[in-house]
Amino acid sequence: YDDDGAVGTVSAAEQPTPRIAQVAEGALLTLWCALILGTDTGGDAWRNAKERVEGLIGELQPTGGERGIRAPASGEYWGSSEESDEGDQAVRSTLNFHEDGPITGRGIDGEDGAYRITNGRWGVLDGGAQPTVAWIETYDEGFEVAVEGYYNARDGKINARFVSSRGVRGTFVLAPKPSVF
Repeated sequence: YDDDGAVGTVSAAEQPTPRIAQVAEGALLTLWCALILGTDTGGDAWRNAKERVEGLIGELQPTGGERGIRAPASGEYWGSSEESDEGDQAVRSTLNFHEDGPITGRGIDGEDGAYRITNGRWGVLDGGAQPTVAWIETYDEGFEVAVEGYYNARDGKINARFVSSRGVRGTFVLAPKPSVF
């Protein structure tokens, strides 16, 4: 016969699963996926990340070289992201690290398109030796991304994490553009 879903067959050896258990199982699966994927439909993660980055920008003080820490190298950076929505992509950025602390720049992501850095700063937190970077990206597509990370002077790489106003979060690594290009 055709199984149109209207009639089911249950083995006599097992009890059918109660409807309440089926609903609870579905709810738990949904909650688990939301926790694992970091989905935030309420926007709290975005608001918290933006506030944290803006607070960090206020805390970062330029070193002025007095501790032997120089501004990160300005220029083109290439890298890739790992994102909670499986939208991992190539990243290309032009970053300008000003001696007195501000970061300016622009970039393009393989999937999300072009952006510009609208508020950014680098500096060293009290007691730190590694420059911290923080900035807000504003995309042509109409969303924003809060970024915070560290600059490694030995290899020139920036390791950072981010949260977008779309609820996507993740990490990225940027390295100076290879000289062969």
